[in-house]
Amino acid sequence: MTGSEYIIHFLKSSGVKTVFAYPGANVLALYDDIAKSDIRAVLTRHEQGAAHAAAGYAKASGQMGVCIATSGPGATNLVTGIADAYLDSAPMLVITGQVDSGVVGRDAFQEADIMGMTIPITKHNYLVKTTKELTAALGEAYIIANTGRKGPVLVDITHNVLISELDTEEYENSQVRIPRVRENNDTVSARYRELEIALEHSYRPLILVGGGVISSGASGLVGKLARISEIPIATTLMGRGVSAECQNLGMAGIFGTAAANEALNQCDLLIAVGMRFSDRTIVDFGLCSRSRTIIHCDIDSAEISKNVTADIGIVSDAAEFLEAMCEIASKFAASKRSVYRRWREQIDIARESAHIRPSVYGALTSTDVINAIRRYSDKSGGIIYVTDVGDSQMAAARGLVPMLERGFITSGGLGVMGFALPASVGSAYAAEDFNLGASKIIAVCGDGGFQMTMQELAGMKKSPLPIKLFIFDNFALGMVARISGGNSVTAISEQYSLDDNPDFRMIASAYGIKTYTVCDSDISGSTIDEKISDALDSNEHAVIVCQTRDL
Repeated sequence: MTGSEYIIHFLKSSGVKTVFAYPGANVLALYDDIAKSDIRAVLTRHEQGAAHAAAGYAKASGQMGVCIATSGPGATNLVTGIADAYLDSAPMLVITGQVDSGVVGRDAFQEADIMGMTIPITKHNYLVKTTKELTAALGEAYIIANTGRKGPVLVDITHNVLISELDTEEYENSQVRIPRVRENNDTVSARYRELEIALEHSYRPLILVGGGVISSGASGLVGKLARISEIPIATTLMGRGVSAECQNLGMAGIFGTAAANEALNQCDLLIAVGMRFSDRTIVDFGLCSRSRTIIHCDIDSAEISKNVTADIGIVSDAAEFLEAMCEIASKFAASKRSVYRRWREQIDIARESAHIRPSVYGALTSTDVINAIRRYSDKSGGIIYVTDVGDSQMAAARGLVPMLERGFITSGGLGVMGFALPASVGSAYAAEDFNLGASKIIAVCGDGGFQMTMQELAGMKKSPLPIKLFIFDNFALGMVARISGGNSVTAISEQYSLDDNPDFRMIASAYGIKTYTVCDSDISGSTIDEKISDALDSNEHAVIVCQTRDL
């Protein structure tokens, strides 16, 4: 078989059902062979869309997303999506074409050193210049992407490898090297007594859940620990995808809820699981370390005490750690339950609605829209939420509670504007491929983010699940304006205005997608609920333009 045919064989044997790709000269052989196979190739309208779709696929399913692009600009257009997957620990295989091996390094047409460019944003990458290297590189890439702290791996393959035949011995006797994993002697069992003492002496504990819990499929164990102990739970942004029972305080951090932040500020024991203490969650790293006992569990040893010093650091899969914590908590459940209940009552005093500020003076805000979506979703379930970045992301993170594990998909670490639309396409294919129990995808984005990848409406139209895309159209880059201090109307209009926005409804209609509009007049009575229910009830794709006035 040719190198291209072997890649198809490898993908099928690895359980890959869907890839997101954009063709080009140096990958045409591979693209043609995919078309002959039963692997589904989704044609995006830009390579960045392919990378975000693959990341959305991986974040929604936990399975490896695959994207393919040609050499040069095709490969470089993937970089933003690769970086997003790296920071959010999403397993992804990135296959790029490269010029013939004989002209590599000679500035050939559409040559780019994509391997060198992506070293900081991949777990590993490969340049495959001979057929002998292909089988091992792909095998190792799969293992690396899917083990430990998951992430993207890039395999750059020269054109001649794709069209050349492999000797039978090359793929029958290839040796895949299993990456060495550093031995960890600091296991959960070795620190069991320390964990026990920390919990025994705590009066105001808090469980802080990050994306690692979702990667481990351990939402149920978080809920079990909370039920046994009555310890309150808060999440990071990436932890919003845990099941609904794990979200009683909402999201902590600079854009979080008052209840979650009150608990984070007042707790005497912080049990942080599968999170990295980012600056969005912890404003003052030093103060956090000094003012409470911290148990930090993460599968990546490099994260332990990197930002916040942990009193007890555990390098472990989240599920293993939470099983141990459930066992420990059960010993103290009877004696500590009343103590923790008083602690929860103290937090309840500070509890506020998980939504951002309500509408005032008859102006529609993102809060009104998010609240209406939530009221609909509470009756429906089976929805995957996908967010863009900015005000719409924070409104959704505070106000929406997914019923499905992995039901909240976002760009957390990198914060990519334009993520929502292509990622919702990837999530829709993942939901179908793996029977995730989702009936529809609800995506939210701002007018700025939408215009970065709006060409992916073409892919949205063909997605297997109905995608409902809410565009918050406030004619401004709202969060950027606020961060810069440009809160006056003049500053916003001069520097961050999007007052020349196109008619988004006409753009969606040009792609054959049904559109709806929500505006100020809809916030009275039940009009907004009726409009949003109409848009969400149908089995069609839809774009809902919400003329918000948050600024």
